Amino acid sequence: MPSRFQLFVVLISISVIGLLQAQNIRPITPETIEFGRLPEGRTVEGDIRFTNAGSVPVQIERVQASCGCTTTKIEKMTVVSGDTASIHYAVRTQGFRGVVRKTITVFFTDPKEKELEFVIKGTLYSDLEVTPSFIDFQDVAIDMNSTVTQKVTVKNQTEKPVQITAVRSNSDLLTVSPGKISIPAGQSQVIQVTLKPLRATTQDTDLWIETDSSSMPKIAIPVFIQVGAKK
Repeated sequence: MPSRFQLFVVLISISVIGLLQAQNIRPITPETIEFGRLPEGRTVEGDIRFTNAGSVPVQIERVQASCGCTTTKIEKMTVVSGDTASIHYAVRTQGFRGVVRKTITVFFTDPKEKELEFVIKGTLYSDLEVTPSFIDFQDVAIDMNSTVTQKVTVKNQTEKPVQITAVRSNSDLLTVSPGKISIPAGQSQVIQVTLKPLRATTQDTDLWIETDSSSMPKIAIPVFIQVGAKK
């Protein structure tokens, strides 16, 4: 007479086999899709593929992306027995930096078919990395004979030289140096931003860096200025 444990193992085995038989859709594409390290602005494209290992057709109900930056195009809505379906995806990366993770979920009309979820992930970098992200000239005392200088570092993360063609500001209290500069591939250059505290003022302005980079032709750096009387 079989023990309770043996009966339990048999029941679990039957349940697992039943679940495997019920799940007819099998993914071909890995559930995690790594695109590596790419420059920001490039569109990541590919195809998600899965097959119907069952004996009856399976209907796709819908495909849902986790972000509006991701679009999908369904090859076919019905996947017959033994057939393979493909869904093309495109992820627009403009405005994203660092590690990104997007998901695409495929739902089926048959409740026995569990939805498929695919994760698209990787790292995005900008062609030019600018630090700091803003310049703060706060609580500067009026002084006709002195200046306050801060530095902006621009790093070229591409594989070819980048030209800074102009550096501009709308504030008459700011000067920049140099105004034009070449940055070799993989290297950095420093721009000095100098404030002349000639009068009391509060300004929220921008420093504009113009380049020959097709992906980053203009870079805006916020500048906050507050000049007051000496305490």
